[in-house]
Amino acid sequence: MFVAQRVAAGKLYPTIRAGCNQASMDLVERCLLADPSERPTAPAIAYELRVIQQDILLK
Repeated sequence: MFVAQRVAAGKLYPTIRAGCNQASMDLVERCLLADPSERPTAPAIAYELRVIQQDILLK
């Protein structure tokens, strides 16, 4: 419960590793926005993850 409370209060964020690509970091940041209406929907997240995956595989 402690972790959930800290996340809800905006005091706990995931650690993003230095090698993470910018598109992934941007997606994580949008998913963590305080206002739920500003967060991407599940289908939008799935689409963006497919695009990110394709980009990584093409490099």
